[in-house]
Amino acid sequence: MSITELGVRVLGAALVGAIKRAGERPHAASGQVTRRKLPYWQERGWERDGEHYRGKFQTDYGAFIGHVQRRSSKHYEVFILEPPMEQIKKHKHSSCFQPRNQGWWHVHLSRHPQDASSAIMAVEQVITEAYEQ
Repeated sequence: MSITELGVRVLGAALVGAIKRAGERPHAASGQVTRRKLPYWQERGWERDGEHYRGKFQTDYGAFIGHVQRRSSKHYEVFILEPPMEQIKKHKHSSCFQPRNQGWWHVHLSRHPQDASSAIMAVEQVITEAYEQ
């Protein structure tokens, strides 16, 4: 491959000045991002009683009563009362919702949540995605 030089152009003073000014712009002060002080379950108004959490799965499409029970260090059981099954049936994870009794459904999470907050977020995400399909 050969390269042919066609010529050299000189930048105009206005363009040179613009390039210099762009390099001199002050940048916004950077700072540290602070972590949330409260866990997600607490921010969302859930209550904790030992290893049992009670509250509402909250989405833009509604709030649904639920509870999360910690069974072992990395095992949480998740339940939701009367979930919006008409929408959830359209979602790829609809089989993760299994009916129990008196309107309660057990939610099997394929990825085991590390904490109650992760379990709550996972269910809220499925509900939101189900409505947005």
